[in-house]
Amino acid sequence: MADSGDLASEYMDNFTAGCLANRPKMAGSSLKYCIDCDDEIPEKRRAVGGVKRCICCQEFHDTRNGR
Repeated sequence: MADSGDLASEYMDNFTAGCLANRPKMAGSSLKYCIDCDDEIPEKRRAVGGVKRCICCQEFHDTRNGR
């Protein structure tokens, strides 16, 4: 029998998958490597479309540009 932690984890996984599935794709193809640090961008992130930066560099870029 699943405990409340297992149920919460399963709910969050399903919720996240649903959000990603319903999110509109950005125009263009994604890069395999980040334009700032040259680290490989994870496949799940590239699947969004139009991705040019890894998560860390994108967060830094957004913070620096006041987003």
